[in-house]
Amino acid sequence: MKRKSETVSFRLPLDLLKLLDQECKAFNISRGDFARTVLTNRLTSAEEESRKVETERLITTLEAVQGEVKLTERKLARLLYLLLTTPANISADDARKITKEQFLGHS
Repeated sequence: MKRKSETVSFRLPLDLLKLLDQECKAFNISRGDFARTVLTNRLTSAEEESRKVETERLITTLEAVQGEVKLTERKLARLLYLLLTTPANISADDARKITKEQFLGHS
């Protein structure tokens, strides 16, 4: 499927135009084809780099959140232990067992 496109035109100083013509001659392509290829490659690689940076940022954030979740789980386990042993008159061994089963996934 062909994508919709529009014409782009721009001016170049003579020294750059000369370099452009040299490159075009070396590859036996028109100025337009050369400019389109260079711009497409540059813009595409910038977009890919942006996605890579965003992905790395998200991974770092996820790792930080996972660490916070583990810390919160440990704090909740301690809190449950205290709640079970203080007002409920449950033995320390039973409180440990309940805490491990409920928060730490141990049986």
